Amino acid sequence: YLGLSPTVRGKGLGRALLSHGLGMARPAGAADVVLAVDAKNRPAIALYESMRFVTQVRKSAWMREV
Repeated sequence: YLGLSPTVRGKGLGRALLSHGLGMARPAGAADVVLAVDAKNRPAIALYESMRFVTQVRKSAWMREV
């Protein structure tokens, strides 16, 4: 899971963190990296697309207050 506080968004930290994680995954033997993102989170989707992630599956999450 990766998330940034609103006060530090837009400063390239998400890209740096994701790049670091991908750099750690390769030597660890990972063949693929899978992530999930809210369809309304356009900034995150733009980041992932710019880093060559592609949509494979779309799912719905259902929630309810108790």
